[in-house]
Amino acid sequence: MLRHSVQRLWELWPGARIDVLTFSAERLERYCPGTTAYLMPLNPGNPRACERHWTGSMAGSMTASRDDLGTRFWTEGKGPLERAFRTRASALQARLIADAPAVALELMRGRRRRQGLYETICQANLVVATGGGYLTSMFPGNLLGTLSTLTLAADCDTPTALLGQGLGPIDDPGLRRITRRVFRGVGLIALRERRAGLPLLRSLGIAEDRIMVSGDDAIEAAHALRPPLLGSELGIGLRVTGYSGIDATHVARIKVAMQRAARHLRVSLVPLPISFHDDEDANTLQELTSGYGAGSNGGRELQEVDEVVLKAGQCRVVVAGSYHAGVFALSQGVTVVGLARSSYYMDKFMGLADQFGAGCIPMRLDGPGLEDRLYDAILLAWASAEVHRTAILEAAVHQVDAGRRAYARLRSLVKV
Repeated sequence: MLRHSVQRLWELWPGARIDVLTFSAERLERYCPGTTAYLMPLNPGNPRACERHWTGSMAGSMTASRDDLGTRFWTEGKGPLERAFRTRASALQARLIADAPAVALELMRGRRRRQGLYETICQANLVVATGGGYLTSMFPGNLLGTLSTLTLAADCDTPTALLGQGLGPIDDPGLRRITRRVFRGVGLIALRERRAGLPLLRSLGIAEDRIMVSGDDAIEAAHALRPPLLGSELGIGLRVTGYSGIDATHVARIKVAMQRAARHLRVSLVPLPISFHDDEDANTLQELTSGYGAGSNGGRELQEVDEVVLKAGQCRVVVAGSYHAGVFALSQGVTVVGLARSSYYMDKFMGLADQFGAGCIPMRLDGPGLEDRLYDAILLAWASAEVHRTAILEAAVHQVDAGRRAYARLRSLVKV
């Protein structure tokens, strides 16, 4: 998403300087060569709090936002002292955010000022936060981090935009008040789905003329890699984490259904890892494929995002329990069965179904008979995949066009 956003911004303003807020200059150079790293100090209390905003300068100014480019330094503590410090700092930060989000926001704002970010933003023509599903009560630190940067931009009258965003849920009253206040000053909010995001923005009183539904920023790049014909394999992407609500018990039951369906269809199981943090997706996918044929290493050999996209394009159906496994498949005309247990993930897949139509089949994991329900859903998706392909691809094209229109609107925000 970050890479594609950078490319679109350079199409609008060739030669623009784009400064990216990041913890890793090396990884930024690898994925977005030509951008400039604005290095942020590591947050020892939250090693994964890559606060997902970046700033840039277009020939003397321009600013935008980033996706997850964090280092693993603090996740590789060298001893008990470091681990104890991280645990205590994380607990204190979480308590402050939960009890006093307005205070937490001001502390974040002050920290960014001391780090020199305010001066960079004031020299920029535009500040944007690129796509993701991090503006939610599920990740209050990321939400407040983004809001703090947007408030710094407002302080020096630098225009702001949110692009390709999956918003919500934001159900905490304190977080809602802060979000409402900050969002009302944002020049453009482009959503990746309309089902949950639009009602949320309307409930916050955001003006309709500042809202667009643009689809996910990853769709265009994935759609460009689509094969000429529908694939023939069964793909699987799954996220086991607190915010997905999926645990080892669900994995065992999903494994039974997946392998039963694959044997019936006489096809391979193709792992589609999305998160490579501590191999969290690969570990799960390796378990899901173990005992079926030669098994797999969970997709650890896939080193670049395009390799994962191409694997998704080889499939006729993808069972997706991670959002972008579904996005990569649907963007190429592949039918998706979207697995969800938490309301956060159900919103994700219901949003994709709203954007892509009948080719995305959301399925709740709660309730009895999961193995049989998932097995039947896979066979139904397999039988209808060819029928749905054209409509899915048309929906992808529509969202690519909408995304380009959203970025084109940035011109009206920039003062040069």
